[in-house]
Amino acid sequence: MIDYQRVFDLTKWLDDVLSRNAIRFDSLAPSAIPSEGGIYFISDFSQRSEEVIYVGLAGNLSQRIYTNQLQGNKSSGTIKVALVDHGRAKDLAAAKDYLRKHCAVRFDVVPDYREREMREGFAKAVLKPPFSLYKSKEH
Repeated sequence: MIDYQRVFDLTKWLDDVLSRNAIRFDSLAPSAIPSEGGIYFISDFSQRSEEVIYVGLAGNLSQRIYTNQLQGNKSSGTIKVALVDHGRAKDLAAAKDYLRKHCAVRFDVVPDYREREMREGFAKAVLKPPFSLYKSKEH
């Protein structure tokens, strides 16, 4: 049985998060991001319209977004690796520069891990962000 109220609530949640002002990576400070768990959305503003390129979840939003995604190396900065893989940057240093010049982040605190996973899955299904990696259970 489909829980239509749940679909409505998740749609409203996603619309609410995406209507918030995005924080540009060039002005991002760790203190601007909570250390609680939640969902985050990275958008690219290099084209005429915003493109949500990545949706992720984290147990600590500040650590994941600032420390790992922006400052981190290849193993922790998945978004920078994706920028290189998708041809938007030539290497990891250029990817960090690209993030700072063209990208911004939104986030939402979601304390419960299971709820974070469900919301991340819903957001990915609706938005189809090109940099979010989908792993098949068949491989």
